Amino acid sequence: MTRPVRELCWPQDRLAEATFALARAAGLYPRTGVSPHSPHGDDDWKEVNQHLEDIGEALDIRLQCTQLSWPTMEATLARCGPAVLRQDLGEEIAYLTVLGANGKKLRVLDPAGGISTCLITDAARLIMPGKESRHITEIDRLLEEAEVPEKRRAAARHTMLADRMGINPLNVCWTLEMKPGKSVTSLLSHYKQWGSIRRILLGFVAAYVAGLVAWYLIGKGALEGRIDHGWLWPWALLVLFQGFIHVRLGWLQGHLSIQLGALIKRKLLEHTFAVDHETIRRQGMGQLMGKIFDTENIQAFALNGGFLAALAVVELILAASVIALGTGGGTQLLLFIAWLLLVLGLCGRFWKMSRKWTLTRLDMTHDLIERMAGHRTRLAQENRTRRHDTEDRILDGYLNDSRAMDRVSLIFSSLAMHGWTVLALAGLAPYLVGGASGGALAVALGGILLASGAFANLNAGFTNMVGFFISWEQLKPIFSGRAEELPPPPPIVQMPGGSRLDARDIGFAYPTRPRAVLDGCNLRIDAGDRVLLTGPSGGGKSTLAGILCGLRKPASGVLLFGGLDRPTLGARTWRRRIALAPQFHENMIFSETLGYNLLMGRAWPPRPGDMQLADAVCRELGLGDLIERMPSGYNQMVGEIGWKLSHGERNRIFLARALLQEPDILVLDESFAALDPANLNLVFDCVLKRAKTLVVIAHP
Repeated sequence: MTRPVRELCWPQDRLAEATFALARAAGLYPRTGVSPHSPHGDDDWKEVNQHLEDIGEALDIRLQCTQLSWPTMEATLARCGPAVLRQDLGEEIAYLTVLGANGKKLRVLDPAGGISTCLITDAARLIMPGKESRHITEIDRLLEEAEVPEKRRAAARHTMLADRMGINPLNVCWTLEMKPGKSVTSLLSHYKQWGSIRRILLGFVAAYVAGLVAWYLIGKGALEGRIDHGWLWPWALLVLFQGFIHVRLGWLQGHLSIQLGALIKRKLLEHTFAVDHETIRRQGMGQLMGKIFDTENIQAFALNGGFLAALAVVELILAASVIALGTGGGTQLLLFIAWLLLVLGLCGRFWKMSRKWTLTRLDMTHDLIERMAGHRTRLAQENRTRRHDTEDRILDGYLNDSRAMDRVSLIFSSLAMHGWTVLALAGLAPYLVGGASGGALAVALGGILLASGAFANLNAGFTNMVGFFISWEQLKPIFSGRAEELPPPPPIVQMPGGSRLDARDIGFAYPTRPRAVLDGCNLRIDAGDRVLLTGPSGGGKSTLAGILCGLRKPASGVLLFGGLDRPTLGARTWRRRIALAPQFHENMIFSETLGYNLLMGRAWPPRPGDMQLADAVCRELGLGDLIERMPSGYNQMVGEIGWKLSHGERNRIFLARALLQEPDILVLDESFAALDPANLNLVFDCVLKRAKTLVVIAHP
């Protein structure tokens, strides 16, 4: 029985409790023992969204904001869940906790802890109460004047109303998701993929048993010199059943492959963002890009290779059993074991050559990407007669490794798929000449053919599994990478009023350097301070900036902001309160719109006030002429595939991006170095005006 939506909504002061209850009911298994606080009396969407992100961090789940627009709202609600919907009850803002949809109804977790249902149309109406009513009267009048038949007016009204309401997104829905960083087994359970894996395994077993029985029926009669036509029908039915199973298995494997691919890519994206800052700088873009490309190998090889390898093991065990029961069982079994050992030896050789070839390929990818990134420098400064020496050397090594691997692969596949059949039939020849019984010969031939199919599956399965394990060996550091090693998230705390930053006895050393960069460093920054940090190149200024802003973890010492350390505040809150504008060579203009590059540190999509603030900051920084020249203004694409920006323009956009984050403390690392004297005073005045607390790093 459906209930009114108003009765099912949670008040704003119980938002954290509602989110926790929804996560537990949806099987997301949030951490126990947390007691996050709900926002009190704050209806601003941005603040609520930020608070929900903090709640998700405390519960160790992800709350993803979903954009809803009027024309697609009901269709989106029919697919959402678990999700939190923002509802406007007129006198207050409340929240609807949705478990899922069933037809035209939503399954909702009510404030009493029970599960109830409500109509999707009722929930959609409360999301934007009354916003369509001012258009309906005019639309009905137009439909009346146009004499639209009554039976068609509902569809016409909906179409015209959708056009009037437009497609402007409304951020009123937060979807609860398990973090991709969870274990693969947890993600498979959450997304209900273990059932697909079990069905595929059972399908393989059913098809295999059907094939064995079918060929036993027809083979026994053929070898005994008589075929009972009464057995042909069961044989034909079993063969058809086996074909149907294979078609179904193909569909299930394709579906599972897509789902696993999505999970792997989400995990990879999650862990890539968590890779240690120094690891990225040490390995370089090319090495990481080459490893990322190997995710396709993990997706394809893990699925196909895993099932084929498992099937090959089962077939080899059954083949050995059947061979032992047939004609010349002892001799044939010894030949089978000897051949299996030979094939396994070739497997090890193939593994070694494939690994060497993969490492060479990754080096070649790294070199290619690095040279593409520095192509202009090479054209200007490198001797053209020696420009391709390194590429030729790497390509020669890659070609030699490819030849060696292909040679081993050819021998391996030929012996695995065809060598056994020739050897086994040669070993069975004396018994064929000696007139062995038909039944024993049938069993022996069946075992030989079964072993031949097992070796073929072993060849395909092992080849795929080699690709999987080698790719996993390269990607494992990324999947196991963490930006920080922190204890479980504590309850969400309210930020204290002060913004004082205390660094006491801070120490830091790079793994590749014998001496510490920082040792016993002490610093105190109060709200409103203007601090200039100078020192020689390589003295640790940028390292200290990274520690203060949360990009690096100090090896020793205590770092407090407002009296709280970083684990207590959480990485997200810390970086929101203390922002860093890195040095020019470490900052980036993304191939996106100018507005995105400016506001990427704020909530997206932006509100009108965000764009107005961005425009004001840009004009104070002297970027007004640039914006006026751009045909699309803040919607103009910039970066490598868009509007080309000068060195000084990029630097001022970096400054605008940092200022628009509106942090409590802003750290600028060599941000004024690329500015000409005419713009330096203009930019410096803007920074002093807008930065609450400022730390500037510069050379003396």
